[in-house]
Amino acid sequence: MSQNKYKQYRKWLDFITLSSATTLLLVFISVWLIPFSSKVNSDTLVFLSDFESGFSEWGAEFRYEYSAQLVNSPVRAGKQAIKFLLKKEDTRIDGVKRAELRLVEVPPDSEIWYGFSVFLPTNYHRDPSSEIIAQWHDLPDKNLGEKWKSPALSLSTKDGKFILNRKWDSKRVTVVPEGKEVVDLGLYQTGKWTDFVFHVKWSSGSNGRLKVWQDGKLVVSRNGPNNYNDARGPYLKIGIYKGDWKNQPDKSIVSERELYFDEVRVGDANARYKDIAPRD
Repeated sequence: MSQNKYKQYRKWLDFITLSSATTLLLVFISVWLIPFSSKVNSDTLVFLSDFESGFSEWGAEFRYEYSAQLVNSPVRAGKQAIKFLLKKEDTRIDGVKRAELRLVEVPPDSEIWYGFSVFLPTNYHRDPSSEIIAQWHDLPDKNLGEKWKSPALSLSTKDGKFILNRKWDSKRVTVVPEGKEVVDLGLYQTGKWTDFVFHVKWSSGSNGRLKVWQDGKLVVSRNGPNNYNDARGPYLKIGIYKGDWKNQPDKSIVSERELYFDEVRVGDANARYKDIAPRD
């Protein structure tokens, strides 16, 4: 994506956050009732991306052709997956080194299932500097003077481990989140696919819920707030976001990051684990 196109895209995001919350909610509900992937053939699945025919259903946040490419190997299922490659010398996008794909936001306070599989190659060396590989980002309430903030939920790699980061806040305008948690999911394995399933009841209040499965095992279960108190729900992004290459470049000991995604699914509140989990 060119810098000009990305700036236009970001301006569009900023513009729509200024719109009436009531009107937006009606639009979200209307759009959400329609599956946003032509491959969906399910009452509970609203999105499926197996990358067999590309990734045109995603929004793009990358600069170079090599940043996001379809590949025939490795694949979790089918014949294709997507490869992300980020280099330390890459030009920043919106001030940060990134190579990501994004989906549309979900309705606020909705209950959603997400599933995907990620492959870290054998040359994915340990780095004390973290990178976000999946994140659920907010859309700030610009009409209230709110600024962009860190994602409410993100999956990262750091120093050889998978790390889950959570933030939440019940205030209408977030400056400093009321709560946060860092969950160590253990050492990652290279040269193999790792499956993740997330079941989230998004909420900035006590009725929130979060469950995370890794390779079929429940590794996180939380009740309570898990999101910001925004007029719009969060949106999923996958790929590579390396903030330290801007803020603390000397902290990182690698000059590039490469990883793969496949079998991305999103389901509504009626979905079940078996509907969302990556499969052969």
